[in-house]
Amino acid sequence: MNLNKITCFFIIIFIIYSCDLLYQNDFVKSEKIYEIEQGELFYDLYQTGIDNYRYEFNAIKNQDTVKLFDAYLNDAIAKNSLFTIESRNGFININCNKPLGEIEKVAFGMTFKLKGRK
Repeated sequence: MNLNKITCFFIIIFIIYSCDLLYQNDFVKSEKIYEIEQGELFYDLYQTGIDNYRYEFNAIKNQDTVKLFDAYLNDAIAKNSLFTIESRNGFININCNKPLGEIEKVAFGMTFKLKGRK
């Protein structure tokens, strides 16, 4: 009986430590990068580890906020990252000078695309 209690205790501890809700990201900054019709495009930067960062891109329009995408970069790349914005006919391209791949999302009747160099 005692062995079952100990086993259950360790299983509960394992579940708690593996839960993403307990993992905290340290907020670094928020920066507006582009204005859209009645809103704006911005990112929040979080430090997720010793040498790792997460850029969370969001769009806000008429007080509604939509999370667009996340970009994960290490320390050396994050500090030297440059994001440029291009807008054409309802398409907003966010270009990065670092290899990020390509992600696309539709929000507020516009298509947002995050694209890194190859």
